Amino acid sequence: MGKLIVLEIYGDFEHGFAVNLAIKEDNKHTPTLTRSGKLPRNPDLLDQYRQWQSLYRNLETFYRSLKEKPGQVTNYSQKPEAFAACSQAAKALKKSMNTWLKLENRFRVIEDELCHQLNSSKDVRVVLRTYNSWLRRLPWHLWDLPLETQPEIIFSVPEFELVKKPASPSAKGKVKILAIFGPGINPESEWQALKNLARQAKIEFLMQPSVEELNDRLWEQGWDILFFAGHSLTQPNSQQGIIQINEEYWLTIDELKYALKKAVEKGLQLAIFNSCDGLGLAQQLAEEAIYLPFVIVMREPVPDDIAPKFFRYFLEEYAKRGTSLDTAIRNARQRLHGLEKKYPCASWLPAFCQSSEKPPLTWQQLLNRNSLFSPPYRWRILRTVLVASLAIACLLMVPGWQERLRTWELPAYNSLKPLLIGVGSKLILIWPWWRNALWIGVWSLIGGLLAWQSKSLVDLGAYAIALGILYGLYFVFLTQGIMIPLLASAIALLITGTCVTLYIIFQCRV
Repeated sequence: MGKLIVLEIYGDFEHGFAVNLAIKEDNKHTPTLTRSGKLPRNPDLLDQYRQWQSLYRNLETFYRSLKEKPGQVTNYSQKPEAFAACSQAAKALKKSMNTWLKLENRFRVIEDELCHQLNSSKDVRVVLRTYNSWLRRLPWHLWDLPLETQPEIIFSVPEFELVKKPASPSAKGKVKILAIFGPGINPESEWQALKNLARQAKIEFLMQPSVEELNDRLWEQGWDILFFAGHSLTQPNSQQGIIQINEEYWLTIDELKYALKKAVEKGLQLAIFNSCDGLGLAQQLAEEAIYLPFVIVMREPVPDDIAPKFFRYFLEEYAKRGTSLDTAIRNARQRLHGLEKKYPCASWLPAFCQSSEKPPLTWQQLLNRNSLFSPPYRWRILRTVLVASLAIACLLMVPGWQERLRTWELPAYNSLKPLLIGVGSKLILIWPWWRNALWIGVWSLIGGLLAWQSKSLVDLGAYAIALGILYGLYFVFLTQGIMIPLLASAIALLITGTCVTLYIIFQCRV
């Protein structure tokens, strides 16, 4: 069973922070261990962050696909100096943050316990809960912990309701994704990354949708993942996040509140806002009591080349390699680090937020909960198996069919006749119709059950084994002087299996 490590941090940089550590087993509310500590006041660290933020945002003018803004550096000859200044400020901020985290002995006790838990178990998630928006902006992925693998810090707020168990989505065997693309971007890369998932995902693309169209899609259908690519920002005064869905409209989370709540009720698990300055979006999703389980946003403005790369790296980890959600984000972040010569601090951008203590679903778990091979769809198919088995058995018992099939079985009997004579067997009994019907019905049911249990939908090996067993039983019964309906049983096995397989394929495509 996995563990959840929760760091609750209250306060501000001017007065200091109180810190509580709680360690829980997954799906259990009562902590198995708690610790308390504090962090000293450090207004200089906040000033350092703001200085780095200003230098980072000034780099936008050097990314050709981003529009110039008043007050930014416009002389391209100054690009090396601007990049170097941002990188130096980032290094200084990292050093100051780690120095601050080690100043207070009571916090070092928490850090030691955190490292002990991370070293003793692989399946551990670390959640940082705070109301302080500036604290969430710090580069926590650079926390200098004495570990081989650094954890992905997940952000949350201290108070939230446990999310109710979502309804099962209507898609069968596929992950349902609603992909929204706003104006002013080239969506080709992200579009292609999503289309590569077509065999496992049912994707609907909305290009610059109207408010009504977006609202209707969230209300009317069940989704597993919501993806947005475009422009967004966090308003400085209100810390409110807004997204641009088309050339005319910017929307707040409040304006989509009820549609998003309905989507969560229908099973929405994850929202990905692959757009600029999105921490306000995550904050608002928590404040509006929407309780969307997991959200991925970007802390700061994102270069146009970085956004699609992160998304592609993330999907490769999460959907193709099957890693956990937090591990997929961490690995995608680390791949961005290799691009920081051209895009300083690119790995600082992704932020993972949650409003549920439950472990995030893996891609395979999303597939399984929607699959025809898991409840309630398995029982729906089982009913189909039973009905098909009965119908085909009855069809093969229609007067005239038995005599015709028995005539077709004579070659099989004649091929075995020398062996039967050798063992001294004589044909002394042909079963009555009701016993034949029962025998055929059993093999019809076996054919349906093989199709029901075959997760690949096509398992010819199982049918070959079943037919071999049937033929062996035919020979054994003949040595006892009994002729069973061989051909009718084989036909029932194959027809029922084929019918159930076709039914499953049809349901997967609905």
